[in-house]
Amino acid sequence: YLIAALSNNDTIVELTVTDNAITASMLAKLEAALDINRQPTALKRAMQAMEADLPTVTAVELQWHKNTSRAGYFLGSALRLSSHVTVLNLSNAGLACTGAADLAAGLKFNKALVRLDLANNLIKDEGATTIIEAVRRHPSLKELNLANNLLENAAGRATLDMLGINDTIIALNLEMNHINDDLMTEIEGLVTVNQQPLGIKRILHRIESNDPTLKDIDFSEYDGDRYHTSDSVRVLCIALSTNSSVQLLDLSNNGIGDIGAQCLADYILQTTSLTTLKLNNVSISDRGAGYLVQALHGNSVTAHVEVAQNALTDLSGQALLSLLISNTTITSIKIDRTRISPEVAEELRVSTHINSEPLTLKAALHRIRGGSDKPLHISLAAPADGRKLSTEGIRILCAELTGNPLVDSIDLSNNQLSVSSVAHIARLLHHPGNKIHTLVIASNATVADDAAQVLAEAIEKSEHLHTLDIRATGVTGVGVQRIADALKVNRSVTSIMVNRDKLPSGALTALSRELALNTQVCSLKDILPRVQNNDPSVTSVALREEGGVPVDDLSCQLLSLALQHNSTVHTIDLANNNITSAGVEYLVDMLQDNKTVTTLILAGNRIDDAGCQLIKGCLEVNDALVSIDLSDNKVSEQDIADLNYLIGINNGPLTLKSVMFALSKNDPKVTEVDFNGLHEGVRPFDDEAIHILCSLLVGNTHLTAIDLANNSITDYGASLLADMLRVNQNLGSLFLENNYITRPGADALFQALKSNHTLHTLSLDGNSGIPPIVLENLTSVLNVNKQPLKELRRLGKRDVAMLDNETLFKDAGYMKDAEDTILEQAFVGAPKGAVPASMKMRQLRALQ
Repeated sequence: YLIAALSNNDTIVELTVTDNAITASMLAKLEAALDINRQPTALKRAMQAMEADLPTVTAVELQWHKNTSRAGYFLGSALRLSSHVTVLNLSNAGLACTGAADLAAGLKFNKALVRLDLANNLIKDEGATTIIEAVRRHPSLKELNLANNLLENAAGRATLDMLGINDTIIALNLEMNHINDDLMTEIEGLVTVNQQPLGIKRILHRIESNDPTLKDIDFSEYDGDRYHTSDSVRVLCIALSTNSSVQLLDLSNNGIGDIGAQCLADYILQTTSLTTLKLNNVSISDRGAGYLVQALHGNSVTAHVEVAQNALTDLSGQALLSLLISNTTITSIKIDRTRISPEVAEELRVSTHINSEPLTLKAALHRIRGGSDKPLHISLAAPADGRKLSTEGIRILCAELTGNPLVDSIDLSNNQLSVSSVAHIARLLHHPGNKIHTLVIASNATVADDAAQVLAEAIEKSEHLHTLDIRATGVTGVGVQRIADALKVNRSVTSIMVNRDKLPSGALTALSRELALNTQVCSLKDILPRVQNNDPSVTSVALREEGGVPVDDLSCQLLSLALQHNSTVHTIDLANNNITSAGVEYLVDMLQDNKTVTTLILAGNRIDDAGCQLIKGCLEVNDALVSIDLSDNKVSEQDIADLNYLIGINNGPLTLKSVMFALSKNDPKVTEVDFNGLHEGVRPFDDEAIHILCSLLVGNTHLTAIDLANNSITDYGASLLADMLRVNQNLGSLFLENNYITRPGADALFQALKSNHTLHTLSLDGNSGIPPIVLENLTSVLNVNKQPLKELRRLGKRDVAMLDNETLFKDAGYMKDAEDTILEQAFVGAPKGAVPASMKMRQLRALQ
């Protein structure tokens, strides 16, 4: 009861209760109640309010009260119970180390105090250290005043240690003590850190220690403590100035303002690790953006910048565009919900995207925009392990190139080009303002037949492209064939490089043919489809040089391929061109199959004897060619004569040509030949044909019967036959009915039979100009040649056995004394240009 009474009594300071049964513990409490009455009443009331935890008492101000040196003792225990007092001011209370220690003991359990003022006391390092240790983890204390005490460096170091953990104290006054300046500076720095949002304090150590695991700093969300301001940004940037690990910094949704942006600019200028900076909705204007842009000019690591939801105008947009001219690292800038115009925003989007492409694209665009008047060669081939051009990068390039006539070649090899990329490029190839002649898209495995289709459509319209490289791509024979089809209407493309070893021969052949055509005169390309399609109106082909483009061996090759199965062209005129024997070889190959061409004009070219030999060989199997002009070439007179001889054969009966080789080789299987002119479609034998035939029979030893009836043989032809009979002693039957032989021809035959002892059958019926006496003389000679009787042969439509025996076997009886003279006169009087019998078809190659 006494203790309770003393709580309301402030005057009783002494009370004697000896010789009573009060326990020692109760006596101690009674003494404590008396002790507080000995203190200033304000101190007692403060202690009582704190112990009662009165919600109405939030501040205890004992600064100017006298005799409060023991306030620490009394209030220390009260602090344990107080949850409403936030301010405790014991300045000028005369507290020493013991009082500080008592107060510290209570502080350790207090969770409400916000401000503790202990200035102008007698506290030394020992007492201050207890206070400092007590507030190390105090959850609410924000202000601590220990100014003008007796503190030295030990207390300063303890304070530094405490601030390394404590993140609530934002005001700490240690002035007018004996702590050195360096410690004070460090303490001030840590207090400044505590003044910032809690997030900074929590990662500050990791930032300053360059923790390699700290990659991202995200302060975009409110952490329940404070928003970031320019001050907190300054603290953060000081810490980051030596950091090389942080890659992302997000300060979005804070009010850092232009001053904060300026602080960031200093950090941005020196960072070596920050790749992403997010400053969305941070209250910066064009001024703040200007600080950032200026810093980014010297930055080579930051790739992503976000400044959305800020008061930025086109002034900032233009500054960013200017930055991107030289900056090659920024690949994205977010400017949503600013006042930057859509046009500038699009320019920024394109410019930042360019930085995400290979650096060669930016360099190329710079050259294109440079205004040069010289041809530009754009090389954007990607290294094997380097960045590839994206579809958007190709679109940007093509947009810049559209209508530029100076760009003449583009190399996009070794990129992963999509069909869309190829489509962008293809539009350039036929744009009227572009003059691109070379396109290289080799080593693009993604370029396949669908891309080839796009290219083919562009080629059909292109007037300038002449070289396309699609090696090492995914284009198959289908794509190559489509491109070859496109070349049928294109006149400029002369070279397309493909993987020849991986494509079907059909597609390659078609491509090679169309490319070759584009190197030739236009008239050749125009007429070839008509020739191939057997256009009945095309009966002749004549080619000459056009615009400096010669008609050469390749022209012959292409024309020959088209003519191989043609059945309408009869005349080929290639005179006065640049054709050599190599070109003749193509024509000859064609003429082996073509049986329609009758006239070949090759005058005035560069053909030599080798070419002539090829033509002569061709004539062995070609029966249609009846006129060849090789004048004004490098062909010898002998070869020309031989060629004319063979042409003469083609102009004669083809039945003769069909057996010429066998006759010249003295084939034992050929014993009879039927040259009767009544056979349908057979050219009649004339004297020239007889001349050739006789030359073949001079040395023949197997032929025994010849039917030459119903032809156009005259006396000259008969005389040639007579000359042949003088040396050929194997022929047994010769039928010459219904020709134009008269007495001179018959006389020549009669004279020949005087030295020929084998011909036993000679029919001259239907040759009305032969007198009967001559026929009788011939019959008599033949009758002698039949002794002994030889087996009669039936040729044509006549049976020799049915002839009149009196005529056929009349005994003539004649002398053979003039035989040698007749032989010497053989072939005398042949017409000029006649080929001697000894030729024996030496002009013809073997019919293998």
